[in-house]
Amino acid sequence: RMGSTTVMLPAFNGPAESSPYTLVEGDDGYALQFEGKTLMYLDPVSRPKFYDLTTKDGIAYNKIAVRHSSDVLASTVIQSCIRWSPNDRCKFCAIG
Repeated sequence: RMGSTTVMLPAFNGPAESSPYTLVEGDDGYALQFEGKTLMYLDPVSRPKFYDLTTKDGIAYNKIAVRHSSDVLASTVIQSCIRWSPNDRCKFCAIG
C-alpha cells in the first residue's frame, strides 16, 4: 500500500525488467526506488489466513477466491488472465 491506497506493482513482465524503478526489501520494510534512490516506503498487503485452508474435498481456498488488496476479494472460474502471454500482456499489469 501507498498510504491508504492499495496498488499493484508489475514485477514479472517485460517492461518491469527494464524499468528504472525497483522494489527493495530492507530493515525499514519495502522501499520503492528510482535509479537506486528511495522514493517512499510501502506496506505489503498481508497473505490472507484463508489461503492455508482447504475445502473438505482438498481444494485450496486460494483456488476459489483471490485477495487482490486489503478490501478486494475476487472469485472467477479461471484464476488467470487470458492476456498473460508475453505478446498480449498489458504493460502496466501486476496480475500474474
